[in-house]
Amino acid sequence: NGVIIAKSKCMPLIITLGTSQIFYGISLLIAGGSFINFQNKLNFMRKVQLFNFLPLMVIFMIAIVLLVFIILNKTKFGRRIVAIGGNEKNAYLSGVDVDLYKIITYGISGAIISIAGLIFAARLNAITASAGSGYELDALVAAVIGGVTFEGGRGTVLGAFLGCLLTGIISNALDILGVHAYIKIVITGTIIVAAVVLSNIENARKKQ
Repeated sequence: NGVIIAKSKCMPLIITLGTSQIFYGISLLIAGGSFINFQNKLNFMRKVQLFNFLPLMVIFMIAIVLLVFIILNKTKFGRRIVAIGGNEKNAYLSGVDVDLYKIITYGISGAIISIAGLIFAARLNAITASAGSGYELDALVAAVIGGVTFEGGRGTVLGAFLGCLLTGIISNALDILGVHAYIKIVITGTIIVAAVVLSNIENARKKQ
């Protein structure tokens, strides 16, 4: 995914959605529609607790958030990633290997998503190829709520993390209130459209 985005210069979001469908299709071909039962092999991820109250899954989450925060804010690599997001052309002119940094960044993202997939599978103790379908939109909503812009160059790790928490809280609240799943999809789409429109309006104001 990172190589295609870096070398084709196409819109990252569209390429990512496209490659996700490719791998989703491959997963369906391999697993079909059947459940894959882990036979409690991932139980340790649910049962292990730090200080007898902090689940291993939460520890993973905190560790990843802290690691990404340190990388983006305290390392040359992270500062260059932020520079590419802010102004790719300027980053290139300053000597940054933009394509390489993009590929590495998408690789790191893929590794983190793999960990999330393991945690998701451990929670259910079984998995299907279609499990997690639609979560990419939830991720977009979480990022937008957290202050990340579609144009890049803006947003923080803490903001994205809080956006994830708030998205989860809203989703659980809607479930508790008995809101239909289809209405939740409408709400998700509305938030994304509103975020894009507001972002474009803000950019237009800045140019003026």
